[in-house]
Amino acid sequence: MSVRCSFRTHNSALCVRVAQCVLRKANHTQGTEFLRLAKVISWVVVCFCGLILFLASIIQWVDWSRYRDAAAQQISKAIDRPVSIEQGLSVRLFPSVRLEVRGLAVGNPVGNYQEHFLTVENVQFELDMGALAEGKLLIREISLERPTLLLEVGPNGRPNWESDRGLTVPVLPLPVSRVSVVDGTLTFGSGVKSDRWEIRADTLVYVFPREGQNQQGQINGQLSYAGDAIEVSGVLGSLNGLDSDQLAPVNLAFKGNAISGIVSGVVSNLRKAPNADLHLDVSTGRLERNLTDLLPGLPWQADAIFSGTVSAAGHLVGNPGRDLRLESVRLSTTAQPFNFTAQGDLDLVPASVRLNRSMGELRLQVKHQRLQNFTALMSLDVPTDLRVSGQGILSGQPGNFRLDQIMLIGESPHLGIQLTGNVSQLGSSDGPDLALNIDATSDKLTELLRQFKLEMHLNGSAQVTGALRGSDKGYRLSDLAASFESTDLMLDGTGQFDLLQNSLEGQFEFTARTESIQSLAGSLGTQLPVDATASTNGVLTCANSSCSIEVVNVGISSPQLEVSGRGRVDRLDEQPQLALNFEGNTEDIAVLAQAWGRQWPIPPHLEASVTGWLDLHGNEARLSGLVGQISGAGLSGRFTGSLINLMHVPRLTWDLNLDVAELGRLIEYYGGPGDYHESAQVRLQVRPSDKRALPLTVHGELLTDALAAELTGEFESFDGQSGFSASFALTAEDSHELRQITGVGLPPMGRLQVTGEVRRATDTHESITGSVNLESEKLGQFSAEGILGKQWKIGSQLELKFKVDRLSKAIAVLPIPLQGNVPLQAQAIVRTDGETLQVTELRVTVGRNDISGEISYPLNVADSNRQKIDGRLASEYFNLNDFFPKKEKKYLFGEELIPLTWADRYDVDLEYSAGHLLRRNYEITDATALLTSLDGLVNIRLQGISAGGDLEVQLDLDTQVDPHPANYAYDWKHLDLDLLPVALKGKRDISGSLSTRGYISGSGRSLHEIAQSGNGYLFTELEGIKFPRGREELLTTTPLSITEQVLRGVSPWAERKKYYDIKCGVIGMLITDGVAESLAPPNHTIALKAEEFELLAFGKLELSTESLSLHVRSKPRREGISPASFIEESGLSLLYPPYFVIEGSLRRPVAVPDPGGKNLVELLKLEDNDILQSLKLGAAWATGGTSALVLSLLNQLDDEDGGCQGARQRSEKLWKQ
Repeated sequence: MSVRCSFRTHNSALCVRVAQCVLRKANHTQGTEFLRLAKVISWVVVCFCGLILFLASIIQWVDWSRYRDAAAQQISKAIDRPVSIEQGLSVRLFPSVRLEVRGLAVGNPVGNYQEHFLTVENVQFELDMGALAEGKLLIREISLERPTLLLEVGPNGRPNWESDRGLTVPVLPLPVSRVSVVDGTLTFGSGVKSDRWEIRADTLVYVFPREGQNQQGQINGQLSYAGDAIEVSGVLGSLNGLDSDQLAPVNLAFKGNAISGIVSGVVSNLRKAPNADLHLDVSTGRLERNLTDLLPGLPWQADAIFSGTVSAAGHLVGNPGRDLRLESVRLSTTAQPFNFTAQGDLDLVPASVRLNRSMGELRLQVKHQRLQNFTALMSLDVPTDLRVSGQGILSGQPGNFRLDQIMLIGESPHLGIQLTGNVSQLGSSDGPDLALNIDATSDKLTELLRQFKLEMHLNGSAQVTGALRGSDKGYRLSDLAASFESTDLMLDGTGQFDLLQNSLEGQFEFTARTESIQSLAGSLGTQLPVDATASTNGVLTCANSSCSIEVVNVGISSPQLEVSGRGRVDRLDEQPQLALNFEGNTEDIAVLAQAWGRQWPIPPHLEASVTGWLDLHGNEARLSGLVGQISGAGLSGRFTGSLINLMHVPRLTWDLNLDVAELGRLIEYYGGPGDYHESAQVRLQVRPSDKRALPLTVHGELLTDALAAELTGEFESFDGQSGFSASFALTAEDSHELRQITGVGLPPMGRLQVTGEVRRATDTHESITGSVNLESEKLGQFSAEGILGKQWKIGSQLELKFKVDRLSKAIAVLPIPLQGNVPLQAQAIVRTDGETLQVTELRVTVGRNDISGEISYPLNVADSNRQKIDGRLASEYFNLNDFFPKKEKKYLFGEELIPLTWADRYDVDLEYSAGHLLRRNYEITDATALLTSLDGLVNIRLQGISAGGDLEVQLDLDTQVDPHPANYAYDWKHLDLDLLPVALKGKRDISGSLSTRGYISGSGRSLHEIAQSGNGYLFTELEGIKFPRGREELLTTTPLSITEQVLRGVSPWAERKKYYDIKCGVIGMLITDGVAESLAPPNHTIALKAEEFELLAFGKLELSTESLSLHVRSKPRREGISPASFIEESGLSLLYPPYFVIEGSLRRPVAVPDPGGKNLVELLKLEDNDILQSLKLGAAWATGGTSALVLSLLNQLDDEDGGCQGARQRSEKLWKQ
């Protein structure tokens, strides 16, 4: 606003002020008017909003349910079918404008329909407010909760989705943007329950095509069909398609756990009669479930047959309620037990529309498929594996499918079969109805029967023909003809059978024959000991689910056995029961027993006839009413009884009485001797026992003129593994008859009695426990108790005891003859472990003598191999003189044969030790002996202390050579003569030390044979010996015997003292070819030096006769006295010559004078200039039997050369050679 001042004044400031004043007035008036206008507008807005809110509250909270019937009527008029709203209506403006209908039910048009057309628990219509503001009605989304849509075709063939006015669809597209479904159900079919398909929509959203937006409808959701979840997505319709009255394009993909596929095409004529033109391509791995829904009437009993991958394609065309069909069906299966292909067309309209028309025809083809999988469709089982090829045409409708023009050819390596005909009423409660002709042939019976779990080696052919007719209620196998022909069995038969639902009825008459029951039994897996021909006629009859065979006649004929019988076999379908009355005759009862598979110990050539009943029930068999006669082979008798549970553990009831003409003949059959020719009686009684573990009670007796034996006990059975508990007793007047019966070399025992018990536990079936006690008048008492293993070499343990009052009584049972009247007690424990027999805790006491220890030897050694015996024995005191008589020995080297027969088979390692070991007049303390042998090489070692000296004896023999090469050596060091027993030295006082050794290498079976042909040496050394003078026999020991005789000849040089006082002495001899020789001086090896005299000797010892020829020269140990002058002066030359000869034997040496010695000495003195020449003469004359020349040289030899030292040194060279 501008104010213009009209006053002309020079005072401009005043003008300004006036203007300002005017302006203030104007502004004040205008602001007041504006405020009043604002208030009015505010109140109008508030009132309008209040009115809106009031109206909205009226719409939001008003009870719209009172108008639900009216709304339902309006909707019913619009769609021409009954509509009801069961629960009510409601409108919601916040947060969006929604109309909610609860309990909506849309009925079917007039007709005979089963249920509502559509039911929805809750429907919500959500308006698009933006479009409404622009003046357009648009539903943003229709939400359906738990809707159920039933598309049903009535009995008159009219679908329920069409009204009386025909199908009227509003102008498309509908003013809807989106439809969503939660937990919905779509059912399509007729009123028949089996003719329905049901699809559940867990979640489903369809977006309608809209102009200016999406041009194609989109569908997405998750469906459930037959329990499988399927995801669906794709294009369903378009804006252009809807404008053209069609649902196009249709391009849906679905995928589930075991199914996937594509649906593509178009549905036209939406407003009046929708017509489908869709292509299906499906792949599934669960054909059995999908076929059940597609063809619900087929009998898919064996679902596993159709498990695998199936590919199917087809063309779905027509109106769903009128002429919907699936054309150009192509179906093939892969990776299944039963593969097939199918081609054809299917009519998919409901059964109420199709009426009695067939759903179409599918031509089925199979190639090289298993017959079992095919017959499983009809609940039939074929045990053999056949590959079949063929074809057939499947047609019909649910509940009444049929398979025509069947032609199946089955082949296998051992069977050919052909099936022709048809099968109808597939899927019917009365089906399937079969009309099949069967023709089967086989030229490999063994392989064919093996398919039926029958192991029968029948080389031949078989042919079976017949006709199979009937339905599930009953089939008939008529015109049945079967023939089997093989090398072992021929069978022909005809008959017919009715295969009812729960039973089999019919008859089959047959004739069977065989030329060899032995060969036939072998084909059946059984061995028969005899051969025979057999034939039988019978009738197989089945009735009331039970089959039986009437055996009209059965006959078995052979040279050894004749059997005939008749009877019946019942309950073939369960456990066969045979009742056969038979008569049998045999010339050998043992063969009859073996024919039953029982290896009973029956003597051969016993004729028998028997009658009785044979009853078989499953695995149980019984022989009853047996009456038989036995004769032949020296036996005659009668038996009666029965055998229960024959196939397993027979329970017997027998009474057997036999008269044996010659018992030895019966014993000989059982492996014993046939020396007993007297008669006997045998009685055997078998009865069932009350004990479950030992069901048989047995009592047996054997009676002869001189003995009686009895056995009583309880047995599990009569085989070698059963348990038992029995006692036995035997009495005899003497062992003579028992020796003849048993063949055991029993010694004379006088009257004897044997008692004992044996038992074997039923749960072990291995070891036998028992005891036996033998008391005899002459032999004493023997007992044994312990365990005998299943094989006595394994797990046996026996405690043995033997007692006799006089050792002389036991001579008859000992391998070595012994003497003595002292009592004998022996005990030991014998064990076996499968490899070794061990004798432990061995204790033997004979009077004052004892021996103990253990011995073992191997068991599993072939007869061609050697056994090894190991032993460790010991004694505190053992005097061999108590057992062996003291016989005077002819030779010092004994001529008794060394027992070596055992060395041919046994290798031995035996140790023995004794505190005191005595033999003859010798005692050895701390004795140890070792006997070893290996491959016939025997080594014997003996060590100990005897008479204070260390004694060692060794003997080696080679028993593989005859005579046995042997080496014999002994070494007795530092023998103390004062410790010799009185029996050797008498009562004389003898003292001193003696050592003796020897070695002989020869051959023979005794020491005498070894010595008489051997080579070696003998050596004896004496030191500080003192013993009294006398003419009595002193010793039988070789060195001392010779020494004694030497000393007897030197008495003229000795002073008259009581004792000989020998400082030293050496006796050495070289053995060559059984002759021991001491060379002549100066190589002499025999010298003796005493306090009074000294002597030298030479000569021979013939070991074959142990005869001596030693020449001895003695001289006094005083200076200046020559032997010749001393003899002359004394006048005793005739009584005590200085030259003498020792003759006789080793055991009896004798000193005799050498009268020619003196004169020879005198002659040699005149010619004594050349000593070497004298030595040569002496050596030559010595071999001639005289020693005069050589002995003359003794006067010229000094002590060193002629004394003990020189002789010892020369002797040592003997054993070092």
